[in-house]
Amino acid sequence: MQENRLELFEEQVADELSQRALLALERYFAAHKEQLAELFVQSFEQLCLYFGERQQEGLQGKLGHITYSLLRTELLAGSPLYMAEATDRTWYMDENSCYGSYDASWAFRDLAGLEKQLLAEARGYFSDSEAALQAEAVRLRTAVQAHRYVISLIRYAMPEAAKLKAYRELEKEVECEVRVGEYMDQSETVYKEDFHQKEAAEVRAYLEQKQELSYTYEVFAELDLARGNYAGIQALYSDFRGSDLSHSSFEGAALVGAKLSLSKLTQASFRYTLLCEADFRGSELQGADFSYCSGPSGMRDPFEWEHPGFVPLRFNGADLSGADFTLANVKGASFIGANLDGAIFEQANIEQALFSASARSQAAFSEEQLAQAIWIEEDGGA
Repeated sequence: MQENRLELFEEQVADELSQRALLALERYFAAHKEQLAELFVQSFEQLCLYFGERQQEGLQGKLGHITYSLLRTELLAGSPLYMAEATDRTWYMDENSCYGSYDASWAFRDLAGLEKQLLAEARGYFSDSEAALQAEAVRLRTAVQAHRYVISLIRYAMPEAAKLKAYRELEKEVECEVRVGEYMDQSETVYKEDFHQKEAAEVRAYLEQKQELSYTYEVFAELDLARGNYAGIQALYSDFRGSDLSHSSFEGAALVGAKLSLSKLTQASFRYTLLCEADFRGSELQGADFSYCSGPSGMRDPFEWEHPGFVPLRFNGADLSGADFTLANVKGASFIGANLDGAIFEQANIEQALFSASARSQAAFSEEQLAQAIWIEEDGGA
């Protein structure tokens, strides 16, 4: 009987209210991620300044990890602070860890209201004591999903945060990572730097092996990797910034979140490539082939929450002259400041994509595309 009541509560109440809260968070994150990223960068700077002072005083070794940890006990107490811990290469074994915090209340702001709603509804299924337990359990389960937005935000903000003088001047290990997770539990890399000296020929050969899951978050920056056959490679969130990848094939590859900014990608092929969250800002992409690629932002189904929506694919300031986006899905992508002279967008999905107003005359857009995209004037107005 208890199992039936629990099943009914989950189906009729818990799932719907949890979905509603997460969909509201998705909308908030999509609308405010730039401001949230700025606030995170400010918090990150304070941690770096503190760590730098301790390095100068001889109290800290080289930086190897910065880990942001969700504290469940604090969350249940109504304080959604993440512990920020800066350590050397030994990570949790570092006896001289440097601590800070990050206020992620934006991600959990509706949980108290959610629990009240759950409690009110749960009393129709359980005793008062059991109703309170069930409401708290659903709240915590929803909080774990909301935590994924914090991961997404820090991943999104870190390329800018890493430009801070306070971070750049820190003494670092040859590998330095930023991670996000739960305290003393699993965490995931959201940003990585690798200062090992690498031979371009060896890296090219390694990438052309296309080993499954071997390249995620790895760093292949500032290398001559031109004319490589990387078709079908899985390089999720890999860092190719500043590399020469011109005339290379990434056809059918998975490059979700790949950092490809300030890179040479002339005549590169991204046909049928998965490009959600990839960053091509400031890159040379003359004649690149993006036909049939898929890189939409947001969620697959805007009415059913499965995971945080993808942040936009970015081509800001890139040279895309002559690039081919035939039948590409680049919904929500940003092309602000990009050179689109002669670019092809035949039957491409550019719904809600951002373009400089001057781009209207650079490429041939259909009437439907002109209506679906967002055109930004030079003064910043739409």
